Amino acid sequence: MEYRDELRLWGVEGLKLLPAVLLAISLYSVLELNCTILATFRTWKSLYFWSLIVATNGIAPYAIGTLLMYILQTHTLALNVLLIAIGLVSMITGQSVVLYSRLHLLFCSEFCLRLILAMIILNAFILHVPTIVLLCGARINYNPNLIFAYGIYEKVQGAGFALQELIISGLYIKNALSFFSLRDCLNDNATRKVRNHLILVNTLIIILDITYVFLLAFLPYELETAFRPFVYSVKLKMELSILRNLGRLSREGRGARQSSHNGADSGVYLNSYDD
Repeated sequence: MEYRDELRLWGVEGLKLLPAVLLAISLYSVLELNCTILATFRTWKSLYFWSLIVATNGIAPYAIGTLLMYILQTHTLALNVLLIAIGLVSMITGQSVVLYSRLHLLFCSEFCLRLILAMIILNAFILHVPTIVLLCGARINYNPNLIFAYGIYEKVQGAGFALQELIISGLYIKNALSFFSLRDCLNDNATRKVRNHLILVNTLIIILDITYVFLLAFLPYELETAFRPFVYSVKLKMELSILRNLGRLSREGRGARQSSHNGADSGVYLNSYDD
């Protein structure tokens, strides 16, 4: 075999291995994220904490179900579909609830929060339920028409949830810019660093969502399904970097409030933070 042909063969085989590699990284990230979350939070009663737990642990069943169905091609179709369905709802809607619950840390209007929550619930029914029904019909009964419909609707689902997260992340950036006023950032170097970090990370999440939607149209199906949990694990790691910065600023704000009777007031407080 010529060297060029050998390289071509390795390229094809490497592409076949890539979904398995992405799924393995995603499963490892679940362990890492769980350890980080449990080590970060002192109390386990906030919506932010439980949404992080649900979104993180939703990656595992989705990755395992995808591995069994598309990589190993096992005959346990009902189990595979069940794992993918549980993981899909927990991972995707859980991520949206994480973004929603984080808005409580800034002074976002109650009406705006209710609209976002209604959007998350409505999209969960509109996008999850048909996808799961089509998945059951396509994989368990192996109906070619349902397979075709599922392939189309899954891309619609991916784009729909990405748009939802874009809206929430964009709203968060807008509120962060308003919350961390220019005066506070000029007077407090720590506040400026936190604001810039929040905006940067949320911008990266938006770029990641746009990239994912773009790749939906071009990636092979097996690679696309393996890429999804990898993307969500990366977004959750970014989320934890935001969490650490907000926690640090919240603790500094509490200290400033305690000393405010002496005239020292940083001017920047988080609405609530329960770590």
